[in-house]
Formats: sequence, structure tokens, C-alpha cells
Amino acid sequence: MVAIRRKPKRNSGSSLSNVTVRSVLFGAIVFAGVLLLWRNSNGSIPITQQQQQQQQQQQQQPGADSAIQAALQDSRSRLGSKSEEKKSNNNDDTPLKHEMSQAHKHELVEAHKRVKEMHNKKMDEEALGKHIIPPAPGRPNENNGGIDIPMDHEQQKKTKEKIERTTVMVLKKHGTGPTQVGYVVDLFYERNNPAYRKVDIETALDNNYYSDLKQRILKQVGSQVSELHECEKLVPADDSAPTRLELHSQCHDEDTRLVVYNGADFPRHVCGKVVKPGSAMVLEEDCHYFAGSTMGHAAAASDAVPPLHLLPLDNPPVSGLGMPPIQIVSINLQQQKLHGLAKTESVACDIPCEWESQLLNPGAHGELYVAGTDWLISYEESDLPMEKTAYRHNHYYSTLSWKSAVPLLSFSFDKYNFRQAKAIDFNEANNAATSVLSEKCSGTPIRRHKWIAAAKSTLKQVHFYGTCEHNTPVPDGMSLEKMEDRIELMKKDRIVLAYEESMEPYHVTDITWEALMSGAVPAILGASNMEPDILPPNAALYGSSYTSWDDYSKFVKKVADDKELWESYHAWRTDEAALSALEERLNFTRTSPQCRMCRWAYAKKYGLGWNHGQQIVQTNQIPRQLCVSTAEEPYLVAQPFSESWQIGSRTVSRSSVSDQVSCQEQSQTTTIADGLDRWVWHHDGFTDMTIRPAIVGPVTLRLQFNVLNHEGALFRHVHTLVHDAVRTPLVSSAAIQDEHSKVTILANFVVSEFRSPQAGWLEVEIPIPSSKEDQTSNEFKLRIITEDFNEVQDKLTEYYPSSYAQMAMKDFIDPLDLFYIAS
Repeated sequence: MVAIRRKPKRNSGSSLSNVTVRSVLFGAIVFAGVLLLWRNSNGSIPITQQQQQQQQQQQQQPGADSAIQAALQDSRSRLGSKSEEKKSNNNDDTPLKHEMSQAHKHELVEAHKRVKEMHNKKMDEEALGKHIIPPAPGRPNENNGGIDIPMDHEQQKKTKEKIERTTVMVLKKHGTGPTQVGYVVDLFYERNNPAYRKVDIETALDNNYYSDLKQRILKQVGSQVSELHECEKLVPADDSAPTRLELHSQCHDEDTRLVVYNGADFPRHVCGKVVKPGSAMVLEEDCHYFAGSTMGHAAAASDAVPPLHLLPLDNPPVSGLGMPPIQIVSINLQQQKLHGLAKTESVACDIPCEWESQLLNPGAHGELYVAGTDWLISYEESDLPMEKTAYRHNHYYSTLSWKSAVPLLSFSFDKYNFRQAKAIDFNEANNAATSVLSEKCSGTPIRRHKWIAAAKSTLKQVHFYGTCEHNTPVPDGMSLEKMEDRIELMKKDRIVLAYEESMEPYHVTDITWEALMSGAVPAILGASNMEPDILPPNAALYGSSYTSWDDYSKFVKKVADDKELWESYHAWRTDEAALSALEERLNFTRTSPQCRMCRWAYAKKYGLGWNHGQQIVQTNQIPRQLCVSTAEEPYLVAQPFSESWQIGSRTVSRSSVSDQVSCQEQSQTTTIADGLDRWVWHHDGFTDMTIRPAIVGPVTLRLQFNVLNHEGALFRHVHTLVHDAVRTPLVSSAAIQDEHSKVTILANFVVSEFRSPQAGWLEVEIPIPSSKEDQTSNEFKLRIITEDFNEVQDKLTEYYPSSYAQMAMKDFIDPLDLFYIAS
């Protein structure tokens, strides 16, 4: 039967519709032509009434905006006059249109250049006159981040000179983001006017804060205490000093019984006792630590008091010797506090390591935690997607990805010895391919079945021994369950199809390692960065390099047919450099994932160096050891930084004294100059410094580190990234970093400006009054934190404090809360 196709019946509706569409299109073309002719005859295009009003408003704006509008208007006028001139001298429309177009384009380009220059000039003027004003008390003003500070021409000139002296990039870049040198240069306006500056410290430390805290303390030590009074007293700013904290005189008395409260989430050590997080403790009568302490407040003792300790040892060793074990558990921090820890077992490791017993069972996976912390670790033998910024919420990964904190690689040197894996003979092997895949061919993100189908249709023969496309039986006496038998089957053919489930970077499973061990040429469909990040050069045929499965299969066939080409993919097997590099990359797998996770947590907890590639704890790039000059005073610090001072016109530095140094002490005291004493302590992996001046300013402290922060790039107010801190407005901070190290410095006073005049330098102006009448008894405290740059998480264009740095910063911002017992 032949199907008859009827011609559709024509109706008036469809005809009307077609006519309407043609009419609309024709009308649009005519309108566009009229508009183009009108533009050529008048030198401009018509504008709406709303656009006219906007132009009038812009023309009324003073300053640079007026200049910009004037430039545009001048351009339009000249375009119009040239149009009229050309129109009067030429009656031929065609060449006139071409000349007009070229003239119009040239004038627009020139006008755009003038406008851009004026705009950049205006932006620089705004940056000088508004954005770089340092924070100071004043009236709220929404145009200046809540601070209203007038700035005259002389101030603008001085500020501009100051910026050009420190970092020229600021004036060349408006906004945040990476510069041409790979570092962030933040807007001064943004960094000098952060949100926390608008928070009144009186509000943060109001009566409710202390009353709530005292109620919490009394619930814990109520049987020993009847009435508590806070030692801390907030002194408002005056002409001689900014807002500050002082201690009640009774808290300096040795006969006064004191109570401390630890509001941090880490323990603190005082008088040989450990004050646990969220706990209060009545100090023993013989504990006179706070009798002379200032706790970062106004000085009252003749000698500065050393800071409290946070860690079991001053400098936790890389070996973990003498340190408590790292414990990996299955419950979070809140549950740990409520229910305690389940039974743990020791794990063979080079540092003290324990795992919850049930987590050591084969196949265990899920969410893990490090005891005593809120660190969550997603522990999965899969390609679990990783959120790149999850570490900012203390969420980490241990997966098949080499980019996870603790990779769960299936490779084992006990199973795979590539030095013994020789190439098979080309002539004796079948011109075919082998597949031992016993998984689903389809259903994977990379559409594996399509690649397999292309291989079947292109190659001469493919032996499928597994359940995927099975066409060849496994010989008697052999089993696909045994690795040795799988490798023996692969040796029969010239090509092995090692088709993984994913092309995610660093995704490698046993199928790839076994294909390399077989001596055939692996055709790998897997990690996109397999070469050169994982395997030696020219060791396999990579499907990730192709966008077409047919093209890839054709290339695989070409290699299988060509002996010389096929043998070129075995050159790495006798290349000592290639084999050594491969073994070094895989060396970390000699250690169990359980031990490596303890290593990682140990390095992270105590701020030690971490070699991600080798998965080992290592010493920090900047040595954590206090070394000072010893020949004569002043005894200046030589390590972990080089210390120097600028006192008026006088420079005090190690270049002016002997270079002989000693690294035996953990603390040191010296007189920098008459009326300027300095104490320094090295503890818990960082350095604390106390300065007591009895001189008039100006005084500048310069610290020099082995850090290459190009063009003086630095990050300001980094301590504001510490969550739940109360006394944040009373502290200042800055940080510098390069691809090896990070340095964070905190001050217990408002620093008018941190500077990094050259790579590795940090300068701090000590706010010493310029006259003796204005001097106070304040002592100035600094904390210097050095740590390694994390190659997996950190970025040169961003700064984010590590867990260790946040602990050190939190301790500095909010020390132990101190109360005295009413007599």
C-alpha cells in the first residue's frame, strides 16, 4: 500500500499570519535604514527624554564628571561639524557614508581615550581623598565606612607619598583580586574600615557579658566561691591613650584568690594545671602567676610576665615524642563532650596514633573526627566531590583523589614492582586487546560503554574476560578474583583496555596499576592528569586526550599494528630517572592511611610543616627556634626573624652589633635603648614580645623574615577572620606570605599602619606619645606566628588562618577571663 500525503488546506488565518510577519520584518528594516541615514546626516543618534534627563544630571556634577561629559560633548560637536562639512562638499551618498563612518570611529576612539584617562584620574583622587583614610574615632558617615574624617590637601599629599613608598600597586588597581604579581592588594578603604570597627568595644564587654560569665562560673565552682568580681576594667579613650583594658589593683595582690575561665575551644596551662575549654578553675593559693601579670593590660610589675602555654610542649617535635596521641573517632566535638570517647586502639605509626576500634574494620568509611577538635573528615574510597573552600569550615577529605588531605590510593609497593615488570614480546603477543572489567559497562559519568563500543568496532579483536561485554572464557585454573591471574591474561595481547569509571584528576585504581605491570601497552581511560602528574612520560595511551572515542580507538589500533611505535611506549621501563620519579610519587603508600591521617592531624594541630606529596610531618620552612645575639646589648633576635628598631633618627640593628648568636634559650630580655625595654618568649611554636617604653616617640619595630612577598603585598586585619572573639576591636594584625611560608603578626594596640616596604619586612609603629606628659603605663604586646604555606588549600591571592593560627590568634585576642573572690 502506498501512503498518500495530502497537501495541507490553506486558510485565511495562516495567510494573515504570514503577511503580518513579513510586514513586521520589512518595517524593521526600513526603520533601521532611516535611522542610519539620520545618524549620518546629524552626526549622532536620537535619544529619549529619559536619556536627556540623565545627561543633564551628569553634566551638572562637579569635578571630574563634568570634565568627562565635556569631553564627550566636544567629541559629538566635532563629529557633527565634520558631517555637515562633508555633506556640503559631496553630493554622492555612497563615499560620504564610508568617510563619515571612518571619521566617526576615529573620533569615538579618541574620545574614549580621553574619558578613560579622566576616569582613572578621578578614581585615584577618590582613593587618596576617601578610600585610604585610616580608621579613627569620629562621626558616622556612610561614605567613609562609618568614620567621618576630613582630609585637607596637605594630608592627601602626605598620604599619597606614604602609599607610593610602601606599595605602588594600590594606585594602579581599584578593587580586590590578584595583581600582575599574583598577590591581592586590597582597597585601603575596605581593609581600613572593616565591619568590626563599627562594633563598640563597650558594647562587646558590657555588664551582661560579665554577669553571664560569672553565672556560668558559679555553676562550676559555686561551692568554693560566694561572690565574684571581674578583674578586667575598660578604660575609655582620652587625649593620652586610646580605649584600653586594665586590671583591678586587687588582682595584682598575692593574697587575693583568683578564678580563671577558659572561653576558648582549646586548653590552657597555668601554674601546672590545665584549664579545659569552657571550664573555670579556682587557682591555688601558691599560684602567684597573675600577681604580676598584665594579661595584655596596663603594666604594674617591674618585670614582664611570660605568657601562658597552650600546648603540652613549647616546641612539639616532628617525631611526636612526648606528645599525647592523635585520636581518630566517629563522633563530633559536642558528642565527645557529652558522652566521652569510645574504645580506641593504637595504630602502627611513627607518631602516637589511636583509632576508634570500630573504624579499623575492613571497609569502614563515613565521617571521621579528630578528638578534641571539630574537624570533620569525609572518609570514602571513592571520587567524592570536594568543596574547595570546605576547609574554612573545618571540613576535610580522605578519598581516592590525590588532592584530598589523606589520599586513599589502592597502590601498594608490595603488590606492584615496576622494576620487575618487563615488556612482553611484540611478535609473540596477539594483535588484540584485553579487558578484565567485571563492572557495568554503562552508567558511568564518562559513558564508558561508548568507548568500549568504539574499541570493539575498530580493533581487530578484543578479549573481554569480565562480565562487561564478556566474549572470552577465563582458562581453567585461573580466576579474575586473583591479581596474578588478571595480569597473566593481560600478557596475551599487545593492548590492555584499562577503562576506569572517572576522568577526575588523580583518579587511579588497581586496573591501571595491573595494566602497567602486565608488560602490554595500557590504553587508559581515566584521570585527566595521568601524565605527567602520575605516570612516567609515554607510558600509556590516554583517552582523556581525545574528544572522540572513535578517533581514540583508531590511534590505539595504529599503535597495536606498528612495532616501533608500540615499543616506544615501553622506554620508561628501563629509564632509571622515570622509575625513580614514579616511586617517589607513590612512596607515601608504603604507610597505612590510618597512620597518615594521624600524621596529617598532628601537623595541622601543632602548626608543623606538612609534605602533602610524601604525606609526612616536616620541620617548618622558617625554623621554630629562638636565636639572639649575645656579644653585647642590645640582644636582638636573629631567628625566627631578624629584629631591628628605628628610634627617632637612630637605627638599632644586628648590623651594628656582633653577629654571634645563641639558640639555647626560650626567652630573652634586653634594653633596646635608654627607656625602652623589650622581653621576648618563644613558646607553643610562636613568638611573643612585650615592649615597655619610658621614652617619647617615634619608635618603629622592624621584623625581617625569609618571605618573598613581592612588592610589599600584605593582608591587613587578618585577626577579624577568627570567629567568636570578643576583644577584636582592641587588636591589630597583618600577614605576609609566599609559596613557602606565612607570617602573621598581632598587636594589642591599634596600629596606625602596618608596612612592608620590601619583601620579607614588616614594620610596626609603636604608639608612644610624643611628650612625657602624655605617657601611660601601658605595655605593648606582639605575637608573631610563622607557619608553612599549605600547597593544597592556600592561595597566594588570599589569606586564611590555619586552625593552628586561629588558636594562637584567639588566645591573644581573648586571654583567660580573670575574676577575684570577694573577701
